[in-house]
Formats: sequence, C-alpha cells, structure tokens
Amino acid sequence: MSLKADILPFRGESSDSDVLVEIYVVTGKHGFLSIPESFCKECNLFYHSAEEAAEKSDKDVEIRVKSYWTRFLRPLLKGGYHAPVILVDGEMFSQGYDVPDVDELVEVIDRS
Repeated sequence: MSLKADILPFRGESSDSDVLVEIYVVTGKHGFLSIPESFCKECNLFYHSAEEAAEKSDKDVEIRVKSYWTRFLRPLLKGGYHAPVILVDGEMFSQGYDVPDVDELVEVIDRS
C-alpha cells in the first residue's frame, strides 16, 4: 500500500477526535509526485505502528499523513529533523530510524 500524503502546508489542524496523530513522511504519493517505498522504508512502518496503536487504544484517534517535503516546518519546530516523524497531539513522539513501539505509542495516546 502506498501512503498518500497531504501536501497543502496551510490546511487547518483542528480535529474532532480525542487524539490527533500526525505522521510526516517522505515516501508515497505527494500530489503528482510519487516516491517509492524503497526511499524510506520506515515511513510505512511508522504508519502501520500508528494504525495498530489507534486500534488498541480506547480513545478516538485520527491519523493524518502529511508530506515532510512541504510541511517540514511544524515537525522541525517540535524537534523532528529527520523524517519520518510522529507527533501525538502536537508533541514529538518518534522520528527517523527509531520505529515506534506500538505499546509505547498506545500509552502516549491514552495519556493525551
């Protein structure tokens, strides 16, 4: 499955769910540009970890996949200088080669 990343940098960040998980990726479909998974295998691993954590959590979790290419400023200001980056309710959880542990992510989601 190829990720589809939101490329619009100034789209609103409001969410109706209890917890918002943002994943900033460099692979997948970015508008008309498609970057193969082999460029960054961690991007898909981050997404699958977030999906699994959302299923295990008791809270209503919304996962948004965003393009690191066009939206790098938000994760960068939160300390996420190496894509992929996961932000949980605006706080950096994991980045780069550090693929998140699902159980740790569930704990952070449940605390939010």
